[in-house]
Amino acid sequence: MNVFKLFLLAAASSVAACALAQDEAPMQRVEVPGEFSSEQSYRRMLRGVEKFDSLRAQAPNAVLRFRMFGTERDVKPQTLRLALESASLKLPLAHDDDASFALPVNETAQREDAALVSNRRTGSVYWKPQVITPGLPADTRRLGDLRVQCQVTYASGLQHGGMAFLTKMMGQCGANVPFFFLADREIFAVTVEAPGRERHLFSPAMPDNAVTKLPRQRSRYFHPPIEEELWPDDALVRIYYVDGDAQPSSNSAPVFEKDVAGLVPGQTRKADLQALLARGKSRQLSQGREMWTLLERAPLPGKEKIDSVAELALLFDAEGVLRKHQVRAALVERKSLKIVADGRAN
Repeated sequence: MNVFKLFLLAAASSVAACALAQDEAPMQRVEVPGEFSSEQSYRRMLRGVEKFDSLRAQAPNAVLRFRMFGTERDVKPQTLRLALESASLKLPLAHDDDASFALPVNETAQREDAALVSNRRTGSVYWKPQVITPGLPADTRRLGDLRVQCQVTYASGLQHGGMAFLTKMMGQCGANVPFFFLADREIFAVTVEAPGRERHLFSPAMPDNAVTKLPRQRSRYFHPPIEEELWPDDALVRIYYVDGDAQPSSNSAPVFEKDVAGLVPGQTRKADLQALLARGKSRQLSQGREMWTLLERAPLPGKEKIDSVAELALLFDAEGVLRKHQVRAALVERKSLKIVADGRAN
């Protein structure tokens, strides 16, 4: 993964737009299909289902569902109505409590180029496919599922507008353009685990300004190494949420040893660490929380083309008290910035 270039790619893929507030409206046809539309082409979404079926080997036990998200407010499932509509068809669709649904295969809908219609105003919602293996913990995703989800996203035409432009030039779901996944809540840290190795994602892979027009969701995106073949499909991606109790492990990084020695979650206050902040940057989160990240890069002794990169992340609550911290480390190629060894790779 290119740790630093992700900042530039993420910025390039972000499209400036004004998101409209969610609004319930009568069920109606809206002739503006697209990601931020309340209507979607059934044929196009069905191409996503076909892509999913063709990639079963990568996600043998997974289930594909499509999910609706609100641009400014969460979608209220109890008032959400979905239906397939065409010249001779009006088929209501059931959805779960998270506003997700399975897309049925219907010959009439396909023949008549039906639309998936909702009782939400265009611009107030958007859609994403989700490929998830049942039985995994709620904070854990399988890497093969995420790889398939990326492919399904493009096949169904539900990628972000800026990303669509970049991928026409540079390819999709590959190393050139990072594909960011949306988590359920704000993210503090993400780890990727496989037998004999573990990677801690750096903050550029969990950006606060990438591939989204929606400020309230900027801290929910992450980019796992779906393009790196050395990571198997069965690798597990674990998400540590800002509002969760789980504490991620840390790598060993001499550059931050003195900094973390005196940190005590629940006691250390950010007012006492202003000198530390001067070396990094701050990001505001919801409910008054704040995230600090410090990124250090240095030549690796004895290696002409390899650098050591380490990052310290600290999470403070609304009262300015430290709640979590994590040290992330890796070795990167000096020129390409590609990660060549994870902090705990064997």
